[in-house]
Amino acid sequence: MGKTKQMEQLLNTSRYIIDFLPKQVPAKAKGSFSKVESYFLNGPESEQIAGKFTKIVLKLSCYYKIEICENERWFSFKSCHKLERRIRRVMRSGSGFLNILLESEQILLHISGGELCMIVYNPSESMQKLLAALAASEGLFWRS
Repeated sequence: MGKTKQMEQLLNTSRYIIDFLPKQVPAKAKGSFSKVESYFLNGPESEQIAGKFTKIVLKLSCYYKIEICENERWFSFKSCHKLERRIRRVMRSGSGFLNILLESEQILLHISGGELCMIVYNPSESMQKLLAALAASEGLFWRS
């Protein structure tokens, strides 16, 4: 099966989130989520979160082969700095996406421009534990 087909199938599986907040903000919450989100997206915090996502993916690449799909173009992982630039570029753009496929584990990581979370599709129980630990090590939260 090709990587694009595999990616499309994984997008329809269970999903978990690595986020800067410990739980989803309810639609009717009386807090200031939109102001806080805008502040984080448009300030230095966006760069910091991109750096945290980069560190998580780099740590995963120590254990698993990763393939990268940026806006429907596939790349093999060749350089830590290139991966970091790709993640930062997508997060700064406010649009586009970056998918990271761990083919051997049947897991997909998804980062969207203009978002402050990374979505993880189809993680096994052991991978959930690993990703929860990696998220916590970066001051982020793992949630379903």
